[in-house]
Order: sequence, then structure tokens, then C-alpha cells
Amino acid sequence: MAMILLPDINITSSHYIPWDFSDIQRKDLFCPKTCNASSDTSRTSQILEPTNVNSYDHKWCCCCYARTCYELVPPTCDAIITYLHLEYIGADGRSIILNDTKISSNFLKSRSVDGVMTSLPLNLMAYSNIISLEYSRNRILDISNISFLKDLNELILDNNLITHISNKTFCGLTNLRRITVSRNLIKTIDTNTFSHPELNIHYFDASYNKLTSIDATNLFLDNYFCEMNYNNNTIKGIVNQQHFRLDKNNTYATGLVSLASNALKYFPNLTEFGIEDYADIEKLVKIGLNLDVISNLDCDCSLVPYLTRVGSKALIDFFGYWEKLTCKTPQKFENMSIKDLYYNANMDDLVCDITEKCPSKCRCYDQQNREKLVINCTSLGLTELPDYLPEGMWGSKVELLLRNNSVTKLDQRNYIQRIQSLDLSGNNIASIDDTAVRMMNSDIHMLIPNNSLQTLPRSFKSLNPDNLEIGDAFLQCSCDFLWAENWHRYESQNRNNTLQCLYNGNRISVDLMSSALSECEKKDVTIPVPPPVIAIVSLTMLLAFLLILYFRFEVFVIYRRFRKYIRNKHYLDRDAFISVNELNSESFQWVLHDLEPFLRDDGYRTTIPWKDFELGNYRETETIKAIQRHKAYIVIVASSDNEDNDRNSIPALWADYEFNCIWKEFVSDSNKHVIVVNFDQVNSHNVSDRRLRALARVGKVADHCDREHKLPVKVRKLLVVLKFNPICCDGRLWVSFRGEEVADNWDNAHRLETKIRKRVSNLNT
Repeated sequence: MAMILLPDINITSSHYIPWDFSDIQRKDLFCPKTCNASSDTSRTSQILEPTNVNSYDHKWCCCCYARTCYELVPPTCDAIITYLHLEYIGADGRSIILNDTKISSNFLKSRSVDGVMTSLPLNLMAYSNIISLEYSRNRILDISNISFLKDLNELILDNNLITHISNKTFCGLTNLRRITVSRNLIKTIDTNTFSHPELNIHYFDASYNKLTSIDATNLFLDNYFCEMNYNNNTIKGIVNQQHFRLDKNNTYATGLVSLASNALKYFPNLTEFGIEDYADIEKLVKIGLNLDVISNLDCDCSLVPYLTRVGSKALIDFFGYWEKLTCKTPQKFENMSIKDLYYNANMDDLVCDITEKCPSKCRCYDQQNREKLVINCTSLGLTELPDYLPEGMWGSKVELLLRNNSVTKLDQRNYIQRIQSLDLSGNNIASIDDTAVRMMNSDIHMLIPNNSLQTLPRSFKSLNPDNLEIGDAFLQCSCDFLWAENWHRYESQNRNNTLQCLYNGNRISVDLMSSALSECEKKDVTIPVPPPVIAIVSLTMLLAFLLILYFRFEVFVIYRRFRKYIRNKHYLDRDAFISVNELNSESFQWVLHDLEPFLRDDGYRTTIPWKDFELGNYRETETIKAIQRHKAYIVIVASSDNEDNDRNSIPALWADYEFNCIWKEFVSDSNKHVIVVNFDQVNSHNVSDRRLRALARVGKVADHCDREHKLPVKVRKLLVVLKFNPICCDGRLWVSFRGEEVADNWDNAHRLETKIRKRVSNLNT
């Protein structure tokens, strides 16, 4: 194909208009007016050669035929162009640009062809406003960093000795549009060489070099380009060293990639670049591949997704003249064009042979149209299953063909779960490993028509019987085989798929085994445990359940005490919520005049509902907020609290409401504690509230009648049980009435206060 930039295009200024695309940073480019006539096919075709890139794309047209202001006739800018002169300074090909102090032009060009230059001029950096370098047919070995040439528009280095192009060479050259390095010795081009966002390279010619591959990062670009010419190399395919993935949300540039006269045998596998559905090619892949005439294609499974998922128009846009691309292999498709394959070929015949990890003498190939890997080991004299299988390119479904071998056992292999179809016809299978069957896919298609099996593993129940063809000539009807009756009767949808077994020399259907094998029922009716034992155990379990249900609150309190003991973690707050029945004058006066002042004097914050709540607020709301805020609760119990004639009084109802809220917080938060102060001697049987009764039964209780001054000792023990830790808990006290920690009042209320004060003092110190 001829070069896209035609030298004889009309460059009269009147035929051009300024480039108006916002993604081009330069302002001195002009496009032919005919490029903008995108709706006029005839006018566009007068400029563009027939290519497989959409010729109606006027932006791509501008990339190919745009001219700078100084290239037009007459120039559309104040352009004075001067050619610089070179001078060699050594026999090794080193050179410099002659310094001419009279240079006053704003555009400089340097040209030296048919010379012996081995490198770019040594003082090139002094001429940063050079717009063109042309050093063809020299001996230049390397392109060093030329990023200082900010005004460079074209770089022509054909017929030199360059072997490598770095991805740093063109960085920062925003004005560089044309690069030609054809007929060098280039073997490698770095990844992401043209993907820098500031680059606007429209034409790159690396034809007639020694490239063996092209990286995907240099193929799918964000910026438009006219042509990337890689003709006449030895490119075998597109590689993906950086694991590049096409982004469905990105718009990739339009451009032509010429790969004619290379060593291409396969079409690229686009799944490696992130295209899961080849139908997205038209949306994502805007480039066109100019493959010219290729007649040595291996038409294999890589073609299937193109021919089955991509429309004919998109294929023409992508591959160009597809009627000129013909197959060399397989022989069935020799000399057949891609176009003919698209319309006439059986896609099942397009396969890819796999040699890596393929069992010896077997043939392994990918059948992409069926999305499966076929392993054909027919008639090879095998005595066992292969030890390993290869991995397929297009899926994990495996069809394993082992027909006409000498395999006697179907045993476990690591690849068993991948098998979709297993053909063991023509073998003599005598045993099947239960583990192997458990690993199989439930919908596996398995053929074992010839075998000497006398029974099947019970794990066959997980397989679909309609997908199995199992010879039953030697299967024996037995009690251990009874499971097959329900399996075959209820799992099989194909009534013609019969399975039989031998019973007393006769063949019967497995669906009738239970009626024939009446002796199997006796084996199943055995009770190892006598009925009286079962009755006693059942009654015991019932009584235990009822006891736990009745004493559920006691069980919960014990659980909380045990949990705190195990965790050894108790928190104390320097505050307390005090709940007392106001009808009990003694307990009420003791709280008001003794307990509350004592705690307040020691710096404790207390809350007594009738005393501390603000007037006018709802007491229910204030009670809930206060109880949720506190972690310590003091609940005073007196004998009158349980008298029936006082239970419906307003103070008693408020005391019950407060206890309900305290219990709810106590149950939901393990960090909240309750200490019960039994102001009067109250027997737990006389406590009507089941929760309070549970606390009294399993808590630490000191009676009011205790006159031997043992209550302080018991209070001390209770405080020890609480495991107060002034360091971790900041010496804060947690006190509550109706909880598991109980301290009783005694004959001198002040002694109780003194004991509490002493304990708090010890904590603070």
C-alpha cells in the first residue's frame, strides 16, 4: 500500500482551513476543506486512498493531510525557513551544526543524506527551534533523547543502523507529527512509546526493519493517527507485555496499522486485551489493519469469535480486503478466503492444536465454537487414564476420548471435575473409584457401554442418569444397590433409558428391585436401643427443658456472673441511678438524708427521679434517658413494696417502671451492673417479680436482722467480687439494687454508709 501522505496533494492555501479540534495543542495546522465534506463521498474519495479505515471520518482525514502554516503556498504565517549546514569533526562520523550568527529566521531545517553520520549533531541542543531533521542514508546507531526540540515537526532517519526505540525518545515533542525510520535494524520498540498524552504523532514508518512483534500499547492509542507502517518486518503477532486491557468507557483513536508482508499466521486473540465479547470490536477497536495479501494464514479456532460474533461490516473495517486473506492450513480450507469462511465454513472444523502437556500420542485441540478442549486418545493401547491434561484457551470444558483402549479402572485424577464428556467405549471397566465420581460434574456425559461392573458406587446418585450410557450386563441386584431404584426412577426423565441388574439368573429393571428383594426390609428394621430407655431419656430431656424455662432468669443471672468472672473485666462509673418506692418512709428518708448526701459528698453524681427531673417534662422519657446514661443502679427494696394494697399506687407503679427499664439495660449491656440493697428482711418467695426473685436467689444477700456486725464483712466481700480496679476503671462506683450484687441494710444505716465510704476511699487511693 502506498504511503498515506501523498506528495502531490494540492497545498494551495485557499484549499485549507484551520484545524479546529480541541485535542490538538498546536494552532498552526490546516486541514483540506474536502476533509470536512464528510457527507460527500465522492469528494472525500478524491483525497483519501481506498483503505479499511472509515473514509468519512474527517478528523482522520485531517491527520493524514494536514499541513503547517509554512507548508502551504503561499504560507499563512510569517515563515522564513533556513537550512543549517553540518560539518564532520572526526573520522568516526561525529558532526556539528555550523554556527551562523546571521541566522534570523524563525524556522530551521537540518538535512544531510548519503553521509557517514554515526550520531545526531553534538551541538543540536543549541538549535531548539528546528522544525525538520532529515538524516537518511547515514550510519546513525541511536536516537538519543531529543525532547529539547520542542518545535520539531518531522524526523526522517531512513536507512541508518538504529536497533532500538525508547519510550522516552519522543517525550514532550508536542509538535512532532511525522517519524520515518524505515530500512534500519530496529528489533524492539518500547511499550507505551506513542501513548504519552501530549504526543500527536500522525505518521510513523518503521517498515523494512527486524521487528518480530508489536505491543498492544503501541497499537490502541488515545490520540488519532493516520498510519503506523510496520510493513516488511518479521512480525508474528501482537503481544501484551504490560497486560493492557481495553476500557469499555474509553474512546480509542482511529488510525490505520499496516502489517503487510510480515510473518503473521494468526489473527490476534482479543480476549487478551479485555474484549470478552467480540461484538464490542466495532465499538472499541477503531483501528484498521492493512494486511494487504496474506495467503499463509493458519485458519484455526482464533478465527471463530471473529466469524461468529462480528458483523461483516465491522470485519471489513478491521481487516480491510478480507477476500484477499486466504488460508494455508488446514488442508480443508486451503486457499479459502476469510470472506468465504464467514459465509460457508463449518465453525466446528476451526480448531487449535495444543502440544503443551498433551498426553503422549494423543491429539489435543481447542474447539472454540463449542468452547471446549478435546483430548483424543483413541486406540493407543492405554491401560489407565492420563495423568494430566492441558489447559484450554477458550474454556475449561473437556471432552476426553479414550475409545478402544485397555483401561480397566476409572480412578481419581485432578482434572476429573473439568470433564464434560468422557467416552470409555471399547474398554473393559471393572471398577470405578467413589472419589472420582464425587469429583465429577453432575451433568457429565459418560459412555461405558462395555464393562464388567457388578455394582456402581453410591456417589452415582449425584449424576444425571440420562447423560450416562452404562452397560449393565454384569450388574447384580442386591440390598446395597437398592439406592439405584429411586435414583433411576425419579432422576431420569428419559423412560427409554433403562438400567437392569441380575437377580436369580434373570434380568430385571432396577426400578423393580425393592419388590424382588423382600429380604432387604428385615435388615433395615433394627432398633439397637430398648423403648424404655428412649422413654426415660425423652422424659428427662423434657423435665430439663421445663426447669430451664421456669428458672430462666436465674440461669441468666448466673451466666452473667460467670461471664464477668471469666472476662475479669468490670467497669465502674462515678454516678448512680437510685430507685426507691416513695411510700416506704424509712427507706425513702434513708436515701434522701443519708445515702444520697454521702455519695454526693464523695463526688458521685446521683439521679433520683422525683428529685432531679425537671418539672414539666414527661417522666417516662426522662427515666429512660437517665437509665441509659448511667451504668450504675441502686435499687432499694423494702417489705411494703410487696404488699398487695400498695401495688397499684402511683409511687409503686413508677418503681416498677424504673425496674423494667433497669432490667432491660442490664440484659442488653454486660457492662452495666446492679447491686441490691435489702433494706428490710425480704424472703425471695415473697418477691412477686420473677426477675427480682431470681436475683435474690442467686445473689449475695445480707439480712436486715443480722446484729453481729457481719454485714460490713459481707459488703467488703461483695466489693471484692466486683473486682473494682481504680486504675482501669477510674475509681468509679457502680451501685444498683435489683441485680446480682446485694448488700443488705442492718440495724444502723450509718454503718452501711460508713462502709461504702471506706470502700470508695480505698478505691480512690
